[in-house]
Amino acid sequence: MNEHARAKAHLYEFVRNELPEEDRQRIERHIQSCNQCREEASTLSTFFQEVDKATIDWSAQQPEEYWNTFAYSVQARITKEEPAQATAIERFLEWLDSVITFRPRDIAIAGACCILLLAGLVAGKYFLQQEKPPSQQQAARQVVSPVDSEYIRLHEYFRRSRALLVGLANSGLEEGEPADMEAEQTISKSLIHEARQLKQQPLDSRSERLISDMEKILLKLANSEMSENSADLELIRDGIERGNLLYKVRRAEAAYNQPTVMFANYKEE
Repeated sequence: MNEHARAKAHLYEFVRNELPEEDRQRIERHIQSCNQCREEASTLSTFFQEVDKATIDWSAQQPEEYWNTFAYSVQARITKEEPAQATAIERFLEWLDSVITFRPRDIAIAGACCILLLAGLVAGKYFLQQEKPPSQQQAARQVVSPVDSEYIRLHEYFRRSRALLVGLANSGLEEGEPADMEAEQTISKSLIHEARQLKQQPLDSRSERLISDMEKILLKLANSEMSENSADLELIRDGIERGNLLYKVRRAEAAYNQPTVMFANYKEE
């Protein structure tokens, strides 16, 4: 592999400052003399800045004064509603006091009505429980796992990644032949944004590594000049094959499709 191809293959790590010092200096020297690599490195750097802006947690950026003001407004609203509740209770107590003091016959009638009402409520609740269909009882006992939505989101990410990798592997272009990959580049940009969102969630180490490996391929695809020739496509295919990414993505897709059965085994491997 010549110096130009080696520099293009490691532009991602160079921009992310993930290379050893010796390799970083070698690529930096090459970039100073190669307009194409310099432009691609600049494009990658700008792309990372835009993606980072899109994934900012705005709630974490709010100053402490904002949350203090918010808490005070909630407390004021609660305090404002309390007198209305107290007034209703006071009116009930006043009515009850007048009944106890001046109308003992009505007290007996009201007490009997309360006892009958309470007995009716207890009996109705008992019969409703007896008549409840088994399917409803089972549904009431079901507990939805808080991580189900994360599994679904990861499964969808790996499903789309697998479809993209299969499409790249089967494009059938010869070396030097023009490549029209506009649709694939659009999908790769969408997957890059989704990967950034997923990496903000707690992930197992195996899935996190696989998402990072996929992100390198997606960035190269999103920022390559495919309209001129297929040389860049060959580099991307080579990266997919060397990393055995298609097999790994298929395994991850299957694992997250049935998390209760397969996901535990996937993490332990």
